[in-house]
This record gives sequence, structure tokens and C-alpha cells, in this order.
Amino acid sequence: MLLGLTSLYTIQVIARQNNVNPWVSYPIHQTRIVFDLAIDWPHVIWLDKPGFLEPARILLKNLETNTIQDLTGYFPCDLIGSGFGDLALDGEWLVGSFGCNYPSTYEIFAFNLNSLELVHILPPPGLPPEQKYADEPAIYGNLVVWKQRDWTWSQSELLLFDLQSRTVSTITTPPPSTVDWHPDIYQDWVAWYRLNLDTGERFVGLFNLSSREQITIPITATPSTWVSLDEQYVVWSDRRSGDNDIYGYDLINRQEIALITDPLNQGNAIIDNRMIFYHDYGPPRTLRMYHLDTQQTHIIYEQLPDEGLNQLIDLNQGTALWMVALHTSPGQRIIYVAQQLPERFYLPVLGRP
Repeated sequence: MLLGLTSLYTIQVIARQNNVNPWVSYPIHQTRIVFDLAIDWPHVIWLDKPGFLEPARILLKNLETNTIQDLTGYFPCDLIGSGFGDLALDGEWLVGSFGCNYPSTYEIFAFNLNSLELVHILPPPGLPPEQKYADEPAIYGNLVVWKQRDWTWSQSELLLFDLQSRTVSTITTPPPSTVDWHPDIYQDWVAWYRLNLDTGERFVGLFNLSSREQITIPITATPSTWVSLDEQYVVWSDRRSGDNDIYGYDLINRQEIALITDPLNQGNAIIDNRMIFYHDYGPPRTLRMYHLDTQQTHIIYEQLPDEGLNQLIDLNQGTALWMVALHTSPGQRIIYVAQQLPERFYLPVLGRP
């Protein structure tokens, strides 16, 4: 549901967007510092720090009721807040990376928004050199996947936890000097980015939890490459043409495809329900939405000269999420969402039935 829309406001929005862009963005929260963002409609979750000397809070906003909850007290310690995706949200479950034994280990907790149950998924074992750091969680239904690395950053594996059976399993066991990063999970598929630190080889890895099928896709990318899944595609940013473009792999037709190959650089792609939300680094730096069915691209947000767009973005059920830094007000951050107007609002304005 779009908040506060009237027919007059709708006409003004459409006119301002040159009668071609049905996406409308609006702010949902302003604070001093924001680490990590995630959305699962109608909920948005983020790590909020109202001041440099104040403790961080985990805030949850319901976009339907416009209410905010502070969930910090339900957890035994502080969220890591690295800005690399320490929060994940799906349905009734919130998952996060926490530093209860910092600097010794990082741990994964899951919190049920309905029952208020807290699950300590896996206490990482040992002290150096065996100690482990668990971070970058992703969740789909009752399944949580995350990266678990050693303290030297020279090797990492992916683990899976089933919140229903309360069991843990290993998804990948890479060889020495190999890191598996940035996992995502959707239905039966787990996807991630693999980098061999010795050879520089880079891959997108895929593993089907039901069939046990494995797929390896050689790529040309930077260590910050994100990997994202929906029901048919895995997408990532690739530098094979000399700049960053968005490529994908079709899990149904088993073929790789170039999706967004505009000039200059595009990256940080998130896919959901056949829509791809991504950064166009410009100039000016812009957030765009590409529809696989219509092959149309719409501008979601264009950075102003006194602003900065954060790398972290998210997309769920047709609602995009991101954060903007205000350079004119040091330390101030605004969280935005964008939604697509229903056709009954914008088609008549365009002279279409």
C-alpha cells in the first residue's frame, strides 16, 4: 500500500516523472548513522545509531502501520554493523551477525518477530588459529545460510542452518586460500561468490539443496561483487567488457546472459520477482530498476550533488530500499523506499485505458 497517495498527488508525481516512470520514492526514517538494511514487506529493518557516542539500536518499521519497534533488547550483545549485510529478514524471522565475544568471534542469532524466540544458531568454536567469524547471513523460509571465515581472511566456507529441525550442515568446503563470500538463498538454490586468493580466479557458485546439483560460472569481477537470486536467475556484476555490467544465469534454460551492459559501470544488483534493482555509477550516481519481462529501465533515485548513495540496497515484493547520506548535514542519513504505482493510477494519466 502506498502511503498518503491521492489522485491529485498521483497526477503531480506522474507529471514530475515525465509521464513514463510509475515508481514513487519517499523517506521512511532519518538518523545520524545507518548500518545494514533489509526489507521483507511490510517490514524494514536497520541498524540505527543516533549519535557517535550513543549505542546502536536494531529498529524494525512496519510500512503498513507506520510504526517502529526497537528490538535491541532482545539480543544479548551488539550487532556487528560492518555494512556488509549483517541483517537478513524473511517472514517472521530476523537473522543477524553479532559480536558477543568480540574480538574473538562473530556469531549468528535468529529472532522470531511473532513468538519473540531467540535462537543462537551456531557458536563459532575455538581460539586462534581455529577461531571462526560468522557473518553475511541470508535467509529463505526456515533456512539460514552464512559465511564462516578464519581470522586471517584467507579461507571461508558456507554453512546452512534449518530453523525447523535446528540442524546445521556445510554447503561448501573450499580449498586453502579460497574464500566463499556474499551468499544468497532462494527456494532450493544457494548462490555465492568464490575467489581464489592465489590464482585470482573468480566464480559464481550454485548448489541445489534438493537435487545436490552444483554449477560453477567463471566470472571477471571485484571482491565486492554481490550475488542475488530469484526463482529463475542468479545475477552479479562482471567486468569482462572492461567496466562493470550486470550478468545473469538462467536456472531454467541453463545459460548465461548479459542483462545490463550500459556504458560506464553498473553494480550491486538485487533481483526479485523478475525485477533487478541496481546502482548506475554515472555520473550522476543513480539507482535504477530493470524489468526482465518488459526490458524497460526506470530511474528510482538520482543522487544530488550534496548527497551520497550507500552501497547497501534491497528489494522485496515490488518495494525497493536504500539509504542516502546528506553531505550538507554531516552524519545524517535518510532511509528511502520506492514502490510502483498500480496501473489504475498512472495509465489514465498517460492517455491509456
